[in-house]
Amino acid sequence: MKKQLKMTMKNDANSNQNPAPKPIQWTCTPEQLAARIIAQQGQSAQEPIPAQVPLPPPPLPEPLAYNINEAAAALNVSTKTVRRLLWRGKLTSCKALRKILIPREQIANFLKATCDKPTLN
Repeated sequence: MKKQLKMTMKNDANSNQNPAPKPIQWTCTPEQLAARIIAQQGQSAQEPIPAQVPLPPPPLPEPLAYNINEAAAALNVSTKTVRRLLWRGKLTSCKALRKILIPREQIANFLKATCDKPTLN
């Protein structure tokens, strides 16, 4: 038993003596590394690498209906105001999908109906 204990202690002492690995030190810049890779592939290092520019995503289609938060943002009012408009009947919603959706046409009609009409004097 005693011999085994001494051996394990001796091994633990040796493991503490191993230094931590040193960080990698680069000897060239990324541009130099790219030039080396190009040269190895048989291309001249003076040819520029074409940059791949990602295409912008296609525009999203305008939604057919808005939830309460989106309708409030479209009208630039609070969600409480949109709920009041629904309660008063100024806006109508459809509840077919278990959530309140306000059709885009309803918002447009509400704005047309409540906008000030010019009067002729």
